[in-house]
Amino acid sequence: MVGFRFLGRFGPTTSYQSLEIEGRCCWEAFTREGFQGRMLRLCRGKYSANILGRMANNIRSIRPVEHF
Repeated sequence: MVGFRFLGRFGPTTSYQSLEIEGRCCWEAFTREGFQGRMLRLCRGKYSANILGRMANNIRSIRPVEHF
């Protein structure tokens, strides 16, 4: 599960097989540092590596966003 302690801090070897988002906040995950590159918006729910696809091994930055 992604927690606040990991906010925006991902290394080159970070890999996620699954994650779960709880609460009302959504997250935008990016393939490059500084919120750049391909973006995937994640809202409440469970996400497996099949759903995350290539992003599972390439998340380099993540930030919370308002739920629409």
